[in-house]
Amino acid sequence: MVARAHDVLLVFACSILLTTIGAGCPQPDGDDDDVPDDADGDGHAAGEDCDDHDASVHPGADDPCDGVDQDCDDVDGSDADGDSYGSCDGDCDDGDDQVHPAATELNNGIDDDCDGETDELELPCDEVETEPNDDLDSADPFGPEDEVCGLIDPAGDVDFFSFDVPAWTMVRLQVVAESEGSELMSQLAVYSPWTEDPIATATGAADAELDVLFATAGERQVAIWDIDPSGGGWSHFYTLRSSSFEPCEVTETEDNGTPEDADFLGAAESLCGHIDSDEDYDVFAFTALDGETWTFDMDAYEVGSSLNAQMALLDTDGSTELVVDEPYWPDDPTITYTFDTAGLYFLLIESDLYGVNDRGPYMLRAED
Repeated sequence: MVARAHDVLLVFACSILLTTIGAGCPQPDGDDDDVPDDADGDGHAAGEDCDDHDASVHPGADDPCDGVDQDCDDVDGSDADGDSYGSCDGDCDDGDDQVHPAATELNNGIDDDCDGETDELELPCDEVETEPNDDLDSADPFGPEDEVCGLIDPAGDVDFFSFDVPAWTMVRLQVVAESEGSELMSQLAVYSPWTEDPIATATGAADAELDVLFATAGERQVAIWDIDPSGGGWSHFYTLRSSSFEPCEVTETEDNGTPEDADFLGAAESLCGHIDSDEDYDVFAFTALDGETWTFDMDAYEVGSSLNAQMALLDTDGSTELVVDEPYWPDDPTITYTFDTAGLYFLLIESDLYGVNDRGPYMLRAED
């Protein structure tokens, strides 16, 4: 009863003050401690009002550029995008939280850092990706000896680039991100126009790198994206670099599917071949001397090929298997053998015969 009478007197006294001097009225809280929840009477309790002694200061209040935070959002003026920079702090786009005076300037046609200039960021390459390039049909032109800068933005963005290569060309593709301060966790894939599935892929914790041997000339596509589907934004930038060379001293000559039609294999030669299907057999002939040790090293997975191959060393009759190596994917076959009789021997390369990864280019090197 005493508290109720106190509240009535408080409201009566406040109404007189409001009429005479325009002061705000504290609102009674009905508690016995006589401590009002809203000391300045602006309709906002002390817990949410950043100045409970000034009725013009409270959440939602007009906040002109006067050096005072009237709306209690910790900035002078409005901060509609919540980037901690108000309209009075030089935020030139209060509807985009990626645009403010402390932002990083990107090559995106926007004045990201609100300095009145657009795209003054110096990137480490002359070419910049052109959006949209989000699928195979919209890929940006690229070259086997080229460099381009790009950005994975927004999350889920995939950037495609297309380039032409001559036959029997090795192309090295590198995504440079971490060393440039990027947060991109890159995934890199290479496509051919005759398949929707990638012919080679590489995943890097920060930077991805891929060496790909192309047996035939034509157009290829490269795709880059972030491993994390939620990864993207201005901090996910990258540089894509490519270089190329001809790795093959000799290429196989079809049809070389039997010992009678075998290609000759010389020691210390880099030979390139291609398995077209699980019915394609490549046979190579070579001459070994008594007591010589030969090593045959075949690379398919290592050169970005989808081929899962097996290799067999055949005796001089062209049919008896001396050694067979059929490793599990992604290992490539290798054979080392010491000959106890001089003669003309044969090496057979084919797919794993299981119909999985049964085609693709390879490189072969023999050392005696």
